[in-house]
Amino acid sequence: MGASFSTSESREGSELTVVAVGDVDLLSAPLLDRPVTQALDGGGVTRLVLDLRKVTFLASSGLAVLAEAHDRCDKLGVDYQVVVREGSAAARALAVTRLDTVFEVERVPADR
Repeated sequence: MGASFSTSESREGSELTVVAVGDVDLLSAPLLDRPVTQALDGGGVTRLVLDLRKVTFLASSGLAVLAEAHDRCDKLGVDYQVVVREGSAAARALAVTRLDTVFEVERVPADR
């Protein structure tokens, strides 16, 4: 893992937001997947938001985590959203792979 990576979680009622910071690569992708899996396996979540505004790199392994989370949420009836900064590495990766047409992606201005 070249750069450091971390996640934090906040819960408001049945909505879980997972905030990722740093590079999502082969080594750190499981760290992004862990809180998602725990929340979905534990039940009680009706909306999952993955906040990638502070992600500096998003490798294919990270994209796979996002796609798998979407599939699981879809099967469980959980609303799913990914938040990215306009023009960021995460926004570009989602656009190039067209995953931004598969699930809801909110693009926020770079200054937010």
